[in-house]
Amino acid sequence: MDLDTYQNKALTTLLVDSEDHLTYGLAAEVGEVMSLMQKAARRDPRYWSSESDHFFGDYTPLFKEKIFAELGDVLWYLSCLASHHGFPMSSIALHNLEKLGKRQENGTLQGNGDNR
Repeated sequence: MDLDTYQNKALTTLLVDSEDHLTYGLAAEVGEVMSLMQKAARRDPRYWSSESDHFFGDYTPLFKEKIFAELGDVLWYLSCLASHHGFPMSSIALHNLEKLGKRQENGTLQGNGDNR
């Protein structure tokens, strides 16, 4: 599925088209991703295994399941917030890759600030 198709389908499940609601929701979902990463970083046995697996790495299947779902929630809020502002997801994705490509060409990928 392409990003714009996803975005259009995501909008069919949007109940509150409010900038505040969407922004806070996005932040909350990013926070959930960060919380999972924090638990894995402290080697919580539910999310981190010392037995490395070729597919999962050191993350447990439960961690993979949870992070997969949370990243989907982040994508949903991001898509709806982009729609709220009239931006197609494909345009955002393309613009971002172009910006990063220019930074790569200029050798400024690891620099600081927006104008590099």
